[in-house]
Order: sequence, then C-alpha cells, then structure tokens
Amino acid sequence: MEEHKLNNFNNFSTVLHPKQKKHVPYSCNVPSRTILINTLGHCYVCRCISWLPVVVGNVFSFNSFEEILNSPAALAVQQDVSNHQFSKCDVTKCGIMIRDDLQPEDMYSIILDIDNSCNLVCPSCRSEKILITEGPRFKRQQQLANHVQMLINNCDKQMKLSLLPGGEPFVSALTRDIIKNYKHRDNISIQLQTNGLLLKKQLMKNLVFFNDIYLLQISLDAGNKATYERVRPPGKWEDIIENLDFVKEVADLTTQIVSLNFILQRNNIDSLPEFVTICNNYGFRGEISRISDWGITNFHEYDVLNVNHAYYQKALDIVSDSIDNYDKNNLMTVLF
Repeated sequence: MEEHKLNNFNNFSTVLHPKQKKHVPYSCNVPSRTILINTLGHCYVCRCISWLPVVVGNVFSFNSFEEILNSPAALAVQQDVSNHQFSKCDVTKCGIMIRDDLQPEDMYSIILDIDNSCNLVCPSCRSEKILITEGPRFKRQQQLANHVQMLINNCDKQMKLSLLPGGEPFVSALTRDIIKNYKHRDNISIQLQTNGLLLKKQLMKNLVFFNDIYLLQISLDAGNKATYERVRPPGKWEDIIENLDFVKEVADLTTQIVSLNFILQRNNIDSLPEFVTICNNYGFRGEISRISDWGITNFHEYDVLNVNHAYYQKALDIVSDSIDNYDKNNLMTVLF
C-alpha cells in the first residue's frame, strides 16, 4: 500500500489551544467509525477536517472502507483518542469538551467532500464561483467519484452516507450522477447537506434517493431577505423560502429529519433571532455553529466567536437570547 506522509499522525504538528492541554474526560469513537474523503482523495477519520487534520491515506490506495480504518495512520489516531489524549484534535470546536461523542458500533459514517462546485459565492467561503465540469481536474475527480462508488457498492455494513459538505450536491456533476444512479440498499441511509435552492427541482428526479434521506440539512445562515442575499449571493430569499415550503410539505409525510443550519459570522449575527423564528414556524431542527476557516484571507474578520473579536460578547448574548426563544419541542444544537 502506498505510504502518504502529508499531515500523517507522526509528522503532523499544530499549536494546541490552552484548553486542549488538560485531560478530556469524555469519550469519542468517531475515528474508528468515520471516513471523510476530500477532493484530492485524502482520507480523514473525523467529521470535519479542521477538527482532526490528519491524512490517514489516499482513497485510491484502498479497496474497502475497512482497509482505510485499519491503516496504520488511522489506528494511531484511534489509539490516541481512545486514550483521551486528543493530541491532534481541535477539541475547542468538536464538542468533546462538554459531552461524549459515541457512534453506533455497527455503523460507518462516510462523508464525501469530493467536489467544491457550487451555485453560490458566499464571501466567507470563497472569492469566486467554482464550477468544475470539464478538463483534467474534472477527469481526476470523476475517477475519484467512480472509485468511491465502488467502495460504497462493496460495503455491506450499515452506513450513513453524507454528501458534499464543501459544495452543492445538486450543482456538482459528480454527485448529481451519484444521486441520479442511486439504487436503494437496506444498509444505506443518507445525510444530505445542501444550500436548498435546487431541492424542489432536483429531488423529484430520483424519489428513491429522496426516500432514503434520514437527515436533510439546509444551510440557511440568515433570518431575513437582506442578510441572506448578503451572505449567500447570488441566492434569492424568495427562492429559498419556496424550497423550504416544499420541504415542509414533503417532510410532514415522511420520517425525515430536517435541520436548518446557521454558521455564525460577522455579517449575519443580527439575524439569528429571526432564524430561530423560522425554525419554530416550520417545525425544523436548528443548528448554530462557529464559522470554519475555508482559506479566505480575512477569516479573522468573520469569526465573531474569537475572544479577541470586537463582536465576541455581542455574539454570545445574541446566541443565548435566541436559544431561550427556541421552541423546546424541537431540537436546537449549538456547536462551538
């Protein structure tokens, strides 16, 4: 098997947050159950690369998900986390400082982040539109998608399959093909993360795929028209509301869980109370989380949950007040 040294467990180093230097009393088995595959084919054993930025190998080196999770680098991470060391983890972001994170023993979580193509140009995420539909890069990613599809087809274990946290699955030519050709299997349940603008148009094209979605996460990031169109250009508020209405109508007929997501940042914190009202009105779950650094040059200006940010205390106060107003019959998750 090919050896991959980029950011592997033995040579990766990072500056640890002061809180990380004390013992973590809670337990986590995520690295032994989770595989995240990015656009380069690099494999990680966490739900978020920035939480555990250790590459355990390249997917083309493996013929099964079991091989990935049993690779030397993956086993080293698993042992480190099992021993409550968390020496390569950013425990200030993943939530392990406040509770256990234990996944079902008999289930894999497979996260595909293989294409950054998107119909939006959110300033906190990218500076220009990314749409990969041809050329050498597209061919490489097509090979990647085909190899991942083979791994999925060859896996008999119970699996939660999550599509494209870093782009838009209904815009990516690669994940559109996965959705279009999807066949129901009893061992697969789907977690779909989307900006929601194409839900009504695209989901009806494969009802088998739609019916296998157990968790539909819609990135809203705003509570009103002005904020939405500022933080998610060129998206239109009327379009996202039309799609939310569609999802509400369909979700009421199924057992699907719908979650609206709000990434807290400088340009949307004032609309958080209205976001909570939207969650209440639709009866959807809500998730508020801290913004991650996607490589933009002025990230520090957006990260209002940095203790040195001018809006830090304001952000904490707005979050606290908003949670107090959330319908307790639903579930609001706060991750930071």
